[in-house]
Amino acid sequence: MFSDEIESLRKRGKTDEDIASLIQRNSEIEITAAEIAENYASPEERHQHGE
Repeated sequence: MFSDEIESLRKRGKTDEDIASLIQRNSEIEITAAEIAENYASPEERHQHGE
């Protein structure tokens, strides 16, 4: 799941800009840092929705 990968990259110091660039370079997905910031759900947020 992308959220888990985004969380892992952020923990390693990657910015949303870095992450968007990595995704675009390694796939056909077009995504911006703003879209990541707007749509990314942290583990805490994901667990709240699962309750």
